[in-house]
Amino acid sequence: MNYSDLVLYKAYADLRIQTHRTYAGILWWVLEPVLSMAVYYFVFGVILLRGTDPKEFVAFLLIGLIPFRWFTSSISCAANSILECRSLMQQVYFPKTILPMVSSVTVTCKFLIVFGILLAFLWVYGYPASLAYLALPVVLLAQLALILALSFGIAGVVPFLPDLRIIVDTFLTLLLFGSGVFWDVASIQSEQIRFYVDLNPVATLLTAYRSILLHGDWPAFAPLFVIVAVSLLVSLLGAAFIRMNDWNYPKLT
Repeated sequence: MNYSDLVLYKAYADLRIQTHRTYAGILWWVLEPVLSMAVYYFVFGVILLRGTDPKEFVAFLLIGLIPFRWFTSSISCAANSILECRSLMQQVYFPKTILPMVSSVTVTCKFLIVFGILLAFLWVYGYPASLAYLALPVVLLAQLALILALSFGIAGVVPFLPDLRIIVDTFLTLLLFGSGVFWDVASIQSEQIRFYVDLNPVATLLTAYRSILLHGDWPAFAPLFVIVAVSLLVSLLGAAFIRMNDWNYPKLT
């Protein structure tokens, strides 16, 4: 049976619920990253004087922060995706692999709206579109593949180890400061540190976004293809683990 319609319908329903929970509704999808950017800019761009050109730093920070929030929000939602559907699982059967997919689709829809606004802002701000924009779908797909891989793995394990959610949140905070959201990866002088940063797929993705949107340059495609290949493998393993425990999840919750 093809469950793609169910994934899309559930994602649509979740989006509608989220927009009705607050007075601002869909505006919060835009306001939330903007407010976060304002806080981080004040700390890193004003107090700590990161960057000499405020205009460039604003663009630099936005390009790093918005894709990073797509990543962290997706992983956080996926971690709870199976646990939050405990009552539904006990009433009707459906493949549990659907749940992390729904959370990823829901967060991705919100991200695409904000990302479109980011592109419009950059054009007005003095960073016009270039031929390198043709590589944006590759970067977006690479990040989506990474998100799905981690979502399957984390969502499948959390019902057995609920405390893993705390570890995930701590790890995401570490990634915030270790992925180049606030600083340029190219500025690292230590070869040893640079080696470990290069192993961070999130840092690779943020560098690719900035190459395209800030400088109009083509990104390095080889690391992106590696991210996609490894993510597909991890996704298959994570989905297989969830399918193996398909009938166990309703008993655990």
